[in-house]
Amino acid sequence: MPYKKTVIQVEVLSDQDWCFEDLQSTAYDITEGDCSGCVQVVNEATLTDAETAKALESQGSDPSFLLGEDDEDSDADDAPAGPRVIAHFTPEAWINDHAVEVDCEGRREIDVTPEIEAMGLEAALALKDNDYCSDALRTAADAPKWVRDWSGPFRVEVEYQVQAYAKAKGHIEATDE
Repeated sequence: MPYKKTVIQVEVLSDQDWCFEDLQSTAYDITEGDCSGCVQVVNEATLTDAETAKALESQGSDPSFLLGEDDEDSDADDAPAGPRVIAHFTPEAWINDHAVEVDCEGRREIDVTPEIEAMGLEAALALKDNDYCSDALRTAADAPKWVRDWSGPFRVEVEYQVQAYAKAKGHIEATDE
C-alpha cells in the first residue's frame, strides 16, 4: 500500500515573542490563546516504498515493517515466515511524451522473495529501481495477472527492499547513512 505524505505550514501571529512547543500548544495558541494563526497544506505526495522508508528513518522511525513481515491485512495466511522482498509496481501511461502514473487495477505489491533468492545476493543487490532487470520482476510468480499483462509504461521499485532484506538476513551489515 502506498503511503501519503502531507506537509503543512503553520503561521502564528503574536504581539510578543512566541516559541514553538508542540502542535497541541500551537493549536491552542491560535484558536483560544492570544495568538492568531492559520494552517495550510503546502504539499501532498504519494510515496514509493523507498521514499516512505527514507521518510520514516528521517523521523526516527523503524521502516522494517515495509518488508511485509507482519502484514495483518495479507490474504496469504500461509506465506513463509521471516523477511520478504516486496516489489512495488507502478502503472503508467504516455501523456505528452511523459510517462505518468495512472490508477492501478488491483494489488500492485509483488512478493519477489523467491526470484531474489534464485538470482543470488550479488545480482539482487545490483538491482536498481525502474531498470530493465528490476522491471522483469513484474512477471514474478506472485504478480497479479493485470500486472503481468500491463502493456503500457511502468516502474518497478525494489532496490531498498532488497537491501533491507539482505540486512535482515545478515548477508550485509546495517550501516548508518
